[in-house]
Amino acid sequence: MATLAAGCPADEVAEPESNSSETDTETGVEPPPTDTETETDPDVPSSSSYGYDTYYDTDYYNDTDYDPDPECDGNEDCELGICLYAPEPWAYCEPLPIPSDCGDAPPVETAWVRQGDGAGRAGGMPADDRVILLDAELEEVAVPVSIVSTEADATPEPLAVVLQDGESVIGAAGGDLDADGDLDVVLSVQDDARLRAIVLLAVEGLLVESSEVTFGEQGQPARLRRYEDGTADLLVRLDSGQLMEAAGLGDGTFSTPAPPMWAMGSTVSFATGALDAGANEDVALLESMDDFSVIDVQLDAGMLPVDASGSLLRSVHVDAVGGRLITLEPTSEGASVESVEVAAFADVEAAFVASRGASAVGMTVTDLDGDGRSDAVMLLEDGNLDVMFAVSTPAACVGRVETGGTFESLHRAGSGGEAGLVLSGPSGVLAVRGAPERK
Repeated sequence: MATLAAGCPADEVAEPESNSSETDTETGVEPPPTDTETETDPDVPSSSSYGYDTYYDTDYYNDTDYDPDPECDGNEDCELGICLYAPEPWAYCEPLPIPSDCGDAPPVETAWVRQGDGAGRAGGMPADDRVILLDAELEEVAVPVSIVSTEADATPEPLAVVLQDGESVIGAAGGDLDADGDLDVVLSVQDDARLRAIVLLAVEGLLVESSEVTFGEQGQPARLRRYEDGTADLLVRLDSGQLMEAAGLGDGTFSTPAPPMWAMGSTVSFATGALDAGANEDVALLESMDDFSVIDVQLDAGMLPVDASGSLLRSVHVDAVGGRLITLEPTSEGASVESVEVAAFADVEAAFVASRGASAVGMTVTDLDGDGRSDAVMLLEDGNLDVMFAVSTPAACVGRVETGGTFESLHRAGSGGEAGLVLSGPSGVLAVRGAPERK
């Protein structure tokens, strides 16, 4: 019985081939010997697994021009969007919507915290109105660590912190750790082998070193997870990807750090904040799954698989708009910004913020203009800011903030939902916050 040959039109029938090895009587050409054992290209996927791909309009199995090299290996290959399915053969660049320009001047103001020689540099932001200064000069004397208000012309307060040889301050977090109503500070310091969290408690108006928590390797700056009863746990992501937790004991001290039962995988990034109606803060985890990442959220009721899969280059942040998260991912021409609902297998709204000709040297999420909605902020190499305001709302738009200085880093309080921002660099330390009419 005749069969349809692969690649033939439906109205044409191919005659079955003969297995004879005799010379063809019409052409005089001896047919090649048949061999049931043929070599297969290991890079070409099986037709039984992949079938027909409508995007490329080709059958992988029968396409002799099949090229296993993907169209993009990462977002740096996509100018105005993201690379989907990297590094698979069917990877492609997906353009993302670009928010409209805000039009009017952004509703923010800038104020120099410290400027010129001896200004020092920012080492962290324990609260939205406090900055940790490093190597700032006070009365022509360099002070290794101090704290200062973000108000203009404020006088820094030296901190009696003992740094060991080779250690440097990499971040700061703040909160009431001993239930006395005052702001206490956790300084994250590390050398080339380990991370330490130094606890400074407010005593009679001064911050005094009282205890520390030591971790066995380097990591990211410690963050606080606050509870309704006034206690706070210390969370640190180590460079190995392990998340560590030190439970707050209510008196400004912490337990020995250990991996929490709800975060046994490899953590890429994490954020803390209010993500549901509960009184305790929650934790959003960006976790590694081989060559991509997914989001899980630890709530009072347990783990919630948000999913929202994407690149390993993303960072996760808490949105000031309740019940949402924001992810940021750098690209060659700006940043991919996602607004993610805190729900099981949530929908994701993505947009692209172009850096408009200047490379980004840093990015973060904060309520920059003080309107109660989170903004995605890019610090550009020229010292200015490109901002996507109100990321998770229909009013999202892009604006530029001219700073008048040159900066190398940006710092914000908390995990994204708090207000304000501090820039640090050769020009000094500059606070950026909502204009007076927004306060």
